[in-house]
Amino acid sequence: MSSAQANPASTEAQPFEFKGWSQDALKFLLKMNENSRFTRLPRFVNSKKFLSNEVQIPETMEEIKKFEIQWFFSAQDQKVEGITYFGSDVEGPPNCVHGGASAAVMDALMGTLAWECGMKAVTLNLNVNYRKFIPLSTPVRVEAHVDKIEGKKIYISTSLRSLDGSTTHVEGSGLWYDISDRI
Repeated sequence: MSSAQANPASTEAQPFEFKGWSQDALKFLLKMNENSRFTRLPRFVNSKKFLSNEVQIPETMEEIKKFEIQWFFSAQDQKVEGITYFGSDVEGPPNCVHGGASAAVMDALMGTLAWECGMKAVTLNLNVNYRKFIPLSTPVRVEAHVDKIEGKKIYISTSLRSLDGSTTHVEGSGLWYDISDRI
């Protein structure tokens, strides 16, 4: 397995603010932030109200209509871990997250890991296994780790689980290809 270096751009994360997170989510995020093996990545909020050039931090999670993401990267462990909150605009089955939304987050999570490991990678294959519905307006713990690197290919596994880790909602894997020589 190749040794990963932290992407220098990821060290420029936004100020550490977690307005609106549940106490359990906040506890997890603060623990991750204090872990010296992980670097906090820039926060991402995707909501109609917050799409602008200005960084705006929502006051409550109910204001988040699509996604709220806070992830951390460990070069040493070749891993991205954190929390994703799914808002009301990503509903599929009644009061549950749409499978396409969770698959999109998994794709972004694995892509973030590949890029943070120094590869300008694109998805060749994405496998998603749905285990239990994710309730809307619930933060989930997300994790992706490198399984192996073979030349320009990077194999990654990922999961979306309850904050306490007791329930696996979605598991998946992906094959990524480094296109650094093409861009």
